[in-house]
Amino acid sequence: MSNELPFRPDDRPFKIADVSVEPLLNQIERNGSIVRIERKVMLLLLLLVQKSGCVLTRADILHTLWPDSSSNDEALTQAASKLRRALGDCPKVGAIIQTIHKVGYRLNGPVTYFENAKRASRDQRFTGPARRPINSQRRFIQLAIASIVTALLLNFVTIRSGESDSEPGVKMVRMVISRSE
Repeated sequence: MSNELPFRPDDRPFKIADVSVEPLLNQIERNGSIVRIERKVMLLLLLLVQKSGCVLTRADILHTLWPDSSSNDEALTQAASKLRRALGDCPKVGAIIQTIHKVGYRLNGPVTYFENAKRASRDQRFTGPARRPINSQRRFIQLAIASIVTALLLNFVTIRSGESDSEPGVKMVRMVISRSE
């Protein structure tokens, strides 16, 4: 199996509709959220962008993106579905990707490339290092650490101010610290 594609994808960042695309990072930004997609799905988008406004047949797309395999139409259908979901495009409306029934697909709308990977001031998100979405587990750990540090500081301040163990504030702080350890 060769990794060589019969087309040369343009990896420059671009914008289509209200969506920013960063091909080298396989990510799409829509409504302030970054969506990462599989490379094959990004290659489908890049192929459609390269032939923007033209109808690409399913057979041509399959031959271009899956040249060394006997991929069936289902692989293309799934890739198109994932791409539409990432772009926020509705299959019935086809504002960005239009399905040509029993034929193939066409990319609608103008594509604007960002010169030298620079974006307008409101679109600077891709020019810095790749942002990683913070998952809920990492957020929970950050909050737990912040809570422990806060409890330790409160405990230190109350001991320094001369409060005794019989006062409820000190007892509660010590109880929180002992439970988190």
